[in-house]
Amino acid sequence: MLGLLFGAGFSKWALDLPLAHQLFDFQITPFGVREATKLVRITRLKNNWDRENPREPAEKFIADALIRHDMNKELVLWYVVRRLSEPFIWKDSYAFRTRRHVLMVDENRKYEIGGIRKAQAFISNIKAMKRLSGIVTTNYDLVIEYALGTSGYNYGVRGQRLIGRGAYPVSQWIKPVILSGDISIAKIQRV
Repeated sequence: MLGLLFGAGFSKWALDLPLAHQLFDFQITPFGVREATKLVRITRLKNNWDRENPREPAEKFIADALIRHDMNKELVLWYVVRRLSEPFIWKDSYAFRTRRHVLMVDENRKYEIGGIRKAQAFISNIKAMKRLSGIVTTNYDLVIEYALGTSGYNYGVRGQRLIGRGAYPVSQWIKPVILSGDISIAKIQRV
């Protein structure tokens, strides 16, 4: 049995996702006026914080924001999620409207992203050499989940159903997303 530990370097290597000190590079494409306004606000907030805390790391900025109970907390959470999901956003047009979606874990469209295939090949090579039973990660992103697909992993309970509205709630009701894989994934965070 073998377990792997993936830190931020794995997502950086596979998809060039930012490390913590690179996270606030503001490299997102806003979708509409609301997101553009949020991007201006988070840029201003982070720049002000940096002036007041010139030697503190990005993790401290995030931690400070998360202990607050104001709009800045929600803004920082929005930005972190939005920045880490940027490579997984796709757009389509229907009825003269452009819609934006984040890739679902089992969508075939994910294989158009070279980094997902790279991560998948790496994990498959490890699986082939030894019996891989689990992955522990500190990463917030879904690179591992995209690489394995729902038939390749679970979060500690095989057969667990993923819940959440998702892009197409009716289809999830008719055909729920079940985590049926042998590899357990544990996402850890510092408290």
